[in-house]
Amino acid sequence: MAAIVFALVQSVVSPLLPLVQEHLHTDAASVTWVLTAYLISAAVATPVLARLGDVLGKRRVLVAVLGTFAVGCLVAALADSLAVLLVGRVLQGAAGALFPLSFAIIRDEAPPHRVATSIGVVSSLLAVGSGTSLVIAGPMTRYLGYSSVFWLPVVLSCAAFVAVVVAVPESRVRTPGLPGLLPTVLLAGWLVGLLLVVSSGSRWGWSSALTLGIGAAAVVLAAGWWLAERRAERPVVDVRLLRLRTVWTSNLVALAVGATVYGNFALIPRFLQASGPTGHGLGLSLGQAGLLLLPQTVGFALGGTLSGRLGRWLSPRRVLLTASLVATAGYGGLALFHASAWQIALVTLVSGTGNGLAFAVLPTIVMAAVPPTQTGAATGLNANVRLIGGAIGGQLVAAVAVGFGAAAAVPTQSGYTWAFAVLAGFAVTGALVGTLIPPGTRSAPAGRSARGDGGTAAGSLSTGLPSERESGRATP
Repeated sequence: MAAIVFALVQSVVSPLLPLVQEHLHTDAASVTWVLTAYLISAAVATPVLARLGDVLGKRRVLVAVLGTFAVGCLVAALADSLAVLLVGRVLQGAAGALFPLSFAIIRDEAPPHRVATSIGVVSSLLAVGSGTSLVIAGPMTRYLGYSSVFWLPVVLSCAAFVAVVVAVPESRVRTPGLPGLLPTVLLAGWLVGLLLVVSSGSRWGWSSALTLGIGAAAVVLAAGWWLAERRAERPVVDVRLLRLRTVWTSNLVALAVGATVYGNFALIPRFLQASGPTGHGLGLSLGQAGLLLLPQTVGFALGGTLSGRLGRWLSPRRVLLTASLVATAGYGGLALFHASAWQIALVTLVSGTGNGLAFAVLPTIVMAAVPPTQTGAATGLNANVRLIGGAIGGQLVAAVAVGFGAAAAVPTQSGYTWAFAVLAGFAVTGALVGTLIPPGTRSAPAGRSARGDGGTAAGSLSTGLPSERESGRATP
């Protein structure tokens, strides 16, 4: 429930920006901060709150995150100005930690034979919810107004809050000690700088002093963060984990997967709704476009469900490679065949299945490489990398699409074709990087079987790796 409601809010706002702009009497440049504020908030909150879950208790932090998210949705639903709406979106971004916290709870509490399947289902719900939001956005805004897209999450998040309080046990797997303040501040600083450049650089100008200055500051802060984390007694993210081949390769794949999926969400609805002499799209309404994306949403769900079953016969690495190749086939087909609705429905079903598989299997690969006490932090970082990849992918495909029709700042037919090809390129990149993941990587062990010592890291960081030599014995 929590995963679905968060995913609904994450993607539903983008196609509604023109309505938000009109309702709040603001301009096109200012209304984009509705997306940017959320993106920055989620990027900062995800690794920090996931780490606090490892320390304070995953259920406790998950309850706090759901409460904050519900308040954010309520503020956004009642917003009568852009400033109030931005406050609501910042509060909503805190729920970015929901997924790593959920993965960690599943690892600690689920029976061993259910861990991979459960993580796969929850992972795929991020994409399923995002796709569903595009389906329901049109009818809801038409009959209930755009604020209804926030009222529905208020109800659902409150229900999820109660369900977590009643049904989810608190894990005994803990990491002692709160993370240091300096690494936390530096991490937030370079993430904010990076995402400001990625999301607003096209408006400011990529060679402008503002863009270059913020970009340079982000690089300096990132270097300072790395040094501070190496020296910290209690780091936010133990950067020694990033030396593990399984971890850094999985994060690179997450970057490519994020660019693929969120680039898809940014581009395809725009193509479906484009019309007129320069639109070069199908000219559908928002509701019709959402319905045409339903096969893609079904594909996401199918991929997430299949991941656990495929894991019985294939290693997570091979499942990931299969996912990337399926997604490549889907987006390659989209670049070649997008002239009619049935073609788009068919190829997006294929690409959605591949992406659903990739979303589902990535957390299990990361968790296989780290001890239970680092599950939240490691999966939180992986989710953050995917979010950054999504910001980059969305900007890049939009630039490619418009680049072929720059005179009118409207994508042309060839622009859309090349942008779809870029999505296929992201998927190919994920497949190529995925081949670098160690062949011996296994599914993450369940917490019940790993916490016989009362909550310490049962097993070294070589868990899920081909050898202890490769892990570097980097146990904190």
